[in-house]
Formats: sequence, structure tokens, C-alpha cells
Amino acid sequence: KMKIKLTAENADVNKYCMEAQAEEIEGPDILDLFSTDELEQLMGVWEKALKVGGKIILGGTDIFLLSKNIINRKIELVDINNILYGSPKKSITSIESTKEFLISLGFEISNIEFDYDKCLYFVEAYKLWMLRFQTKKN
Repeated sequence: KMKIKLTAENADVNKYCMEAQAEEIEGPDILDLFSTDELEQLMGVWEKALKVGGKIILGGTDIFLLSKNIINRKIELVDINNILYGSPKKSITSIESTKEFLISLGFEISNIEFDYDKCLYFVEAYKLWMLRFQTKKN
């Protein structure tokens, strides 16, 4: 059973995973590390790497949850700084945008979890069919 744990360094799974070989791809905080254009291309790579019936778990900082916690003063200033500037965050996502994107790629959402203290979300989804993802050509 091939299970891939995504990091910034190994996100391009084409380099070490053949098409439709992975049973699970997990990236609990991967969405914050790439620009929207980079994520669009990587989502296609991840989709192709998964077997039909394979599971993907993606997550990131939910900008709306973070904003709510900032306004309600439920998060310390040092934590806000770390969330916004502590790592090379390049994209702003939300639960809704991640769900919509996964569904557009042919995934079925199976579970959503939250870490309210860290303003993180995790979307778990299963690949229902093989989709030939079209990426933008530069």
C-alpha cells in the first residue's frame, strides 16, 4: 500500500510515484505553502498519482476561521504572526474553496475536521474516477 505524506520538498509526486499507484496522499498543511497557480498544477499531479478509490487528505489555514478568531480575540498576537508570516505561506484557502476544487476533480468529500486553536482544517476525500486534469501551459 503506497501512502504519500506531502511536504514542500516532495509535493511533485511525479518524480517518485507512477500514475494511479498511490492509495493515499496526505498533506494536512500543504495548501498554505504554494501559490494558487502552483496548487492548481499540483492538484492535477496528485489526482493522477491516486488509484481510483484512493484517498486524499489536504488542509490549510482557513482564512475565515482565522479572521473570526482574530476579531473575537481568541488567538494571541504572536500566534497570528506565526500563522500569517511564520512560514512561506503563499495562498489563502478556505474549507469551501478546497471542497469545491476537490469535487471538480472528481473526488467525494468523506470527512472534514477542524483544529480551531490553530485555525486549520483538513478535508478528506476519495477519488471516484480517473480524470485527465488540464493544467495551464506557461
